[in-house]
Amino acid sequence: MNPAIQAYDDAFRIVQQTILHHDSMTGISFLTRVEFYLVQQSRQELHAMLSS
Repeated sequence: MNPAIQAYDDAFRIVQQTILHHDSMTGISFLTRVEFYLVQQSRQELHAMLSS
């Protein structure tokens, strides 16, 4: 696996866990959900770019 993808995935997982943790604690804002969705999109695009 490409080290750039690996590093991005590691960071992505940390963000994901943080959001899920906050979600269970307090209920997360809509805005944060939108931001998270955009991060997911950019991650998929990065994967596609680097693996082609």
